[in-house]
Amino acid sequence: MPTATDEERRHLVIELKRPSQNLNEDVINQIKKYAKAVALDDRFKHSNVEWDFVAVANRFTKDAEFEARQKDKPRGLVLEIDDPIKIRVWAKTWGEIIQEAEGRLTFYKRRLEYQANDKEALQYLRTINADYLSEEVKERISALDAKEGVAAE
Repeated sequence: MPTATDEERRHLVIELKRPSQNLNEDVINQIKKYAKAVALDDRFKHSNVEWDFVAVANRFTKDAEFEARQKDKPRGLVLEIDDPIKIRVWAKTWGEIIQEAEGRLTFYKRRLEYQANDKEALQYLRTINADYLSEEVKERISALDAKEGVAAE
């Protein structure tokens, strides 16, 4: 997965279960074994890599639901290893994945619909060192200040 720097890497391993297979203790133990195998593998010990293992199915059994709801951890996080490499193991239903994706989509849609107007843009520009502003921008700020009755600094 892309990251902020070339030195960092993130890997995502997904275990998709057939529709009739619930997320139960066996499924969770299986995905944990995959994660532990990576954690114990000498080839990965000194790398700057993060791993996320995710088991996905339609529903949880009652026993597995307890494991997916641990205190002080995000829902679905069933194991977290941070030494020597960072590994997270998740168990999620399709419904949870869709709900999380819809939440992110709504957030970004709201943010992208933001329309800056001249007044907001000029208010922001007031916070920038005037040496970096063009004369035209300085004049527009002054005009806005005069219109609003703001004294020039």
